[in-house]
Amino acid sequence: IAAAIVEVYAFQRSRRLPLFALLAAASLATFAPIGHAAAADGGEKTIRILLQATHLLGAGFWVGALPLLVRQLAGEADDAARVVATFAKYASIAVFALLAAAIANLYFLTGGEAVSFKTEYGRTLAIKAGLAIAAILLAAFNRFWMTPQRRFGVIAKIALIEIVLLLIVVAEGVRLAASAPWR
Repeated sequence: IAAAIVEVYAFQRSRRLPLFALLAAASLATFAPIGHAAAADGGEKTIRILLQATHLLGAGFWVGALPLLVRQLAGEADDAARVVATFAKYASIAVFALLAAAIANLYFLTGGEAVSFKTEYGRTLAIKAGLAIAAILLAAFNRFWMTPQRRFGVIAKIALIEIVLLLIVVAEGVRLAASAPWR
């Protein structure tokens, strides 16, 4: 669904963008009140659900848009430059939002206490965070070194690696959602 938003907006500029964006966002956000966010009470519960929705929307955009970026980079160099610039602008916002929400979610979940890497949760969190950082570093390499050189073939290959890393990050995120930080 997130990929459809990027396709429509960045590459086809359809008039139906608001409808597609709303449907995609609503679909992803329906998962926000499930799991740890739902365990809170009152105002904290609302904040945690909004944070989780932000995290899911940011991740959905990033993971959903990368395959389209790879596909679009097969085009002409001038078009590829426009596509990379558009993707970089929106992906930067999405990744910043999802990271900020992830940090806030972790704080709410643990009460600010350190997570023990002796627990399954801690080890899973370390794997997820490490792979997410690796994906961010690859994205930064593409944006700040490969894009100015117009090395769009290299950008596409690195983006494929990023996709694999992010799919593992998503799987680890599912494992985290189903576990407690103290176990």
